[in-house]
Amino acid sequence: MSAAEPTPPYPSIIVDDAHLMLKRADGAEGKSYEIPPADGLVIDVGSYHFQIPPQLKVDAPNSVNVIIGKDRQYLAHWEPKGGKEVLNQAALTPIGKAPPFDGFHAGDTIVIGIGFSGIHDSNLSFSVIWVSMAKVK
Repeated sequence: MSAAEPTPPYPSIIVDDAHLMLKRADGAEGKSYEIPPADGLVIDVGSYHFQIPPQLKVDAPNSVNVIIGKDRQYLAHWEPKGGKEVLNQAALTPIGKAPPFDGFHAGDTIVIGIGFSGIHDSNLSFSVIWVSMAKVK
């Protein structure tokens, strides 16, 4: 999505440390986001700097996992344009036997993990760099 392209009419979340749910140096717990039901979500990276563990030996995230319960798991490439990544049916690929993505519905609890995906021993692996949760109200 370039600066000339309009942002889709989806709710947005801003990536920040306040919502980070990995173990934090300050011991604080991350806050959950709240979003309305929608067909997609915009993740706004802004100027956030990801703290990438050196053992990953990567420069930046390359994927985002979206988990909505144990039966709805999805993966998308992480290529934010203009600092924003759009997650919708076109972007989210079902993992395993998940149905095609059909939106975020009232009552859903969503886990959003930004990280690095790769193939290891013929299996897809995902290393989390940033993770949070959103509740759909």
